[in-house]
Amino acid sequence: MSERSADWFRQAERAATQHSEIRAIAVIGSYARGDSGVGSDLDVLIEVGACQERFENRLTDLDTRQLPVPAEILVYTSAELGRMRAEGRRFIKETDRDAIGLCRRSDSAGGAKS
Repeated sequence: MSERSADWFRQAERAATQHSEIRAIAVIGSYARGDSGVGSDLDVLIEVGACQERFENRLTDLDTRQLPVPAEILVYTSAELGRMRAEGRRFIKETDRDAIGLCRRSDSAGGAKS
């Protein structure tokens, strides 16, 4: 992991303390599985409590420009993640299997594993 990536991960952890709605942050996808390559982006899953924002408008203030690769930030509520698990969705099965947890609030339930 590059120093710039480590800095961003520290920023993500700080964001979790500044945004009370953040319950967990995890790297998912090819970087979590260890099979990233040229052109891979960094997929980051953020679990939040209840959220009224549309999916594409959630936590848009997280700055990913300092990362050495493009990043896709996916913000799901705990309820959405729970529904995906109950429905047996492939995305969440793979996420639960491969996720690298960066931080988790101790008062949260469910979500990305750490």
